[in-house]
Amino acid sequence: TTIINGLGANGERDRNIHLPWGNGQVYWDCGADGDGYDRINKSASTMDLGGQWNHWAFTKNATSGDMKIYLNGKLWHSGVGKTKSIDLSNLVLGKSSSYAQNYKGSVDELRVWDKALTENEIADWMNISIDASHPNYKHLVAY
Repeated sequence: TTIINGLGANGERDRNIHLPWGNGQVYWDCGADGDGYDRINKSASTMDLGGQWNHWAFTKNATSGDMKIYLNGKLWHSGVGKTKSIDLSNLVLGKSSSYAQNYKGSVDELRVWDKALTENEIADWMNISIDASHPNYKHLVAY
């Protein structure tokens, strides 16, 4: 399944989250350069994926090269050396950009930032609605 799929200005995959893909792996793709995209992935357990509400957060800092996946406010997986630039021009929620691979779950909130939040910021705000009191409110792109 695909929960988020975003394309860059030239139609290349710029952002993609498989939660999970058919092999039980969670994939986080972000940033592209025409020769591919940056990716981190990890096998997920049944508890990670269903039967309860879970809070997932995916971050990337293209300058430092850090990509991270958080589950319920805790670091779940990370990768380094991921410096491909981010150029998002189109974002689809709940399926791929070709409108296939439908996500088979529920989504309560979606937040898109133009800055990688810290683990503490994610944990502190994961169950709170966002308003102007958030320390990075000016970096909120979509909510």
